[in-house]
Amino acid sequence: MYNESAGAENYFAIVTDRWGNVQTFDCNSTSNGICTLPELECSQNLTFTLEAHNEQCPSAPSNAVTTETGKNHFSFYIILV
Repeated sequence: MYNESAGAENYFAIVTDRWGNVQTFDCNSTSNGICTLPELECSQNLTFTLEAHNEQCPSAPSNAVTTETGKNHFSFYIILV
């Protein structure tokens, strides 16, 4: 769970795999503070962070969450609280 950032205009989820490959997802279409990511590749160790952006600058990344995706496609939800 993540706290909303005062003044944030956009949120981006950053997903990094164990080889350092980075994917960035736009979380601006949140519903009730939940950011839904597209299906991610199965059986992967992934690290998730969230950044808030406004017209001046991005925030520091959130604390990282690392998890392994399941054997089937994996959906990940980020909840802003």
